[in-house]
Amino acid sequence: MPSRDVTTEALLLITQSGTEVTDLMLSEGSNAVVGNAQLWVLISLRKAGPARPVHLADSLAMSTGGMTKVLDQLEGKELVRRLIDPEDGRGRIVVLTEKGLNQVDNVLVVLAPAIERLIDGFEALSAKASEIGNPGE
Repeated sequence: MPSRDVTTEALLLITQSGTEVTDLMLSEGSNAVVGNAQLWVLISLRKAGPARPVHLADSLAMSTGGMTKVLDQLEGKELVRRLIDPEDGRGRIVVLTEKGLNQVDNVLVVLAPAIERLIDGFEALSAKASEIGNPGE
């Protein structure tokens, strides 16, 4: 079990990194999207590909009504499109447009250094925890 110092450092790293990543997402995305939820939807679509709105809502812990609002905003900015689901003509799937793909890729490029710092921080904490857990080695 990690020491309290390592656990505290890990929690601080997570909090600080999360704040940094969110701030970067919002500043980079501010030209095309209006908020954090829209960026998470774009990132989710970039990662997983086309999805049904209900699956997006579930994966992002949003209500279906909230997801509809976010998708309306993104569609109005031509970042996503809702198409008829080819597997079930009654449903819809959400896809990134070329503009949406470019937007999310730009955000991810900006986020890359912050994510690398987060990984480096966790690697350093892991090494520290190993040293504490195995003091004789």
